[in-house]
Amino acid sequence: MRKVKVIHVISSMQLGGVEKGINLSIKELSDVFNYKVLTLTNNNTFYNENDSNHFLFSKKKFVVFSLLSSLLQLKKEQPDFIVSSLWKSVAFSIIYKKFVNKKVKLIAFIHSEKYFHLFDKIFTNLILKYADVIAFDSNNTLKVLKAKNRLTQNLFIIPYIFNNQKQVANEVSNLPIKFLFAGRLDGIKNLSAVLDFLSVFKQTQNEFIFHIYGEGKSSYLNHLKQRINLLNLSENISFKGSFGANETSKIYSQYHFYIQFSKNEGMAMSIVDAMIHGIIPIATPVGEIKNYITHLQNGILIEHNLNDENYKVLAQTIMDLYNNFQEFSRLKNNASNYFSNQKNYIQSFKEMIDTLNR
Repeated sequence: MRKVKVIHVISSMQLGGVEKGINLSIKELSDVFNYKVLTLTNNNTFYNENDSNHFLFSKKKFVVFSLLSSLLQLKKEQPDFIVSSLWKSVAFSIIYKKFVNKKVKLIAFIHSEKYFHLFDKIFTNLILKYADVIAFDSNNTLKVLKAKNRLTQNLFIIPYIFNNQKQVANEVSNLPIKFLFAGRLDGIKNLSAVLDFLSVFKQTQNEFIFHIYGEGKSSYLNHLKQRINLLNLSENISFKGSFGANETSKIYSQYHFYIQFSKNEGMAMSIVDAMIHGIIPIATPVGEIKNYITHLQNGILIEHNLNDENYKVLAQTIMDLYNNFQEFSRLKNNASNYFSNQKNYIQSFKEMIDTLNR
């Protein structure tokens, strides 16, 4: 029996939530569908070599130069569905549907309630008009986009939840307190504010470490390093680079708190991962985060633009929690259990394609 052919179009495989989701799902989706991922540039550093047969990699550095060859490659594949993620893949996907294969079903995958820049806004609004189907990474993203646009297509939620069975969480250990961040190093993640907070936290508790996993532009990385030196935090903070999706459990199990003061998020997959592994999240209530973190029940919510006095309160909250074994364990367990009975990404993706293929 012929498998349904699904091609997921993305600009490149670099470190990020969308790309991590592809890495974590590509094997299982390939077992059910003829599922492949097409990249529009050759800047592909974040994937497992063992899965390379499921990728259609461009040989060009820039999307504009790969347009024709990628269209020909996709024409050869003749997919039943194409899934378009992130703004650079939008124009390509629309051109393919309008001029190469009008019968293909185009699925727009929307990963955030807000636009990151003007091009993102233009292309997102464009694909919302041309797509046959729209998938969202969370309820919140669907709600916000639906309020802004008249959407008449089939709508699906594909939550960025993976391996959502409760993981074994470490119990409270001796000092130092261990904080973690894992994701793309970008201004939208607001790591500068995290550093400002930790400068205040150090006045309360000097024994802590903060490990930053991820990659980003060298200019932003240099900015963070300069800020760390200025705040006298170099002994507490280390940049650890990136890690493979299959290393998540091994790495996450070493930490007590996950800290992320983002200005904008969708589902925030890194926070979901942290919670599943029993790490207490400290986060801003943006995107879907405000719907799954309840303050002092399964995490700590903080507002934007806090001052030193607010940071002192947050520091004391963390110390009170860390020093209270019962309360600390309660939040860890609540965080770890929260997503255990919810549909995950792979289940929801399968259901979407099965529904559309009837």
